Amino acid sequence: MRDLSAVIRIGGSIIASPIDPGVLYAYSSVIRRLAGMEYRLAVVVGGGEFARSLISIAEKLGLAEEDKDEIAIEASRIVALLLSKCLKDLTKGVIARSIDEAKAMQDNGLLVVMGGLTPGMTTDSVAILLARRLKAEVIVKASKVDGIYDKDPNIYRDAKKLSKIKIEELKKIFADVRYKAGINQVIDPEACRLLSETPFRFIVVSGLTPENIVKALEGYDIGSVIEP
Repeated sequence: MRDLSAVIRIGGSIIASPIDPGVLYAYSSVIRRLAGMEYRLAVVVGGGEFARSLISIAEKLGLAEEDKDEIAIEASRIVALLLSKCLKDLTKGVIARSIDEAKAMQDNGLLVVMGGLTPGMTTDSVAILLARRLKAEVIVKASKVDGIYDKDPNIYRDAKKLSKIKIEELKKIFADVRYKAGINQVIDPEACRLLSETPFRFIVVSGLTPENIVKALEGYDIGSVIEP
C-alpha cells in the first residue's frame, strides 16, 4: 500500500486525438487501480485534436485569441468530464473548475479530475499549480512521445532521449516556443518556469501504454525525469 500524492497529466495527444472510448476506459482502469493502491491522485487532461478542431472553427469565424483559449479550455473540460464519468464511484462524476475546487474535492475524499483553467495557461501549468496546492510529490505526464529528447524526434532521426534533464537545460531547449491556444509539445516554457520554482519530480512517459503511469510511480526506470 502507498501514501504518495501524485498528479497525473494525460496529454490531449493521447486522450483526445481523437477522443477514443477505449483509451478513456484504459486510463480509467489504471487510475482506479492506483487509487486502490492508496495513491492520492489528481488528474489533469488536455484537449488535443478535439480542442484544435474547435479552435480551427473559431479561427474561421474570426474569433480573438482569448476566445479561442476559452473554447480550448471548455474542450479539455469535456474530455475531463468524460473521464470523470468513467470514474463516477471515485469522482461523483464531476470535475474541478478551479484549484480551490480541486482542493475541496480531495479534502472530501474524492479523486480530482480537471481540464484547463484560464486563458493563456496550458494544462501543463495547471498540473504544476495543482500539485503545489495539493502538496503532491510527483507529476507524471503521459505524452505521445516516450520522454524528452534533445531535439524533435519527429524531425531529427539522430535525436537522443534524455533519461534525466535539469530544468534549466530544458528551458533552453524550449526557449523559442511561444504560447498559443492548443499548443502541442512535451512541456511548454511557462510550465518550465513554474516547475523551476517548485522542486517536484516531473516524469514524462509514453501515454500509448497507460500502464506506464503505474511503472513511473512505482519507481521503474522509464521515460524522462526532469530534475530541479
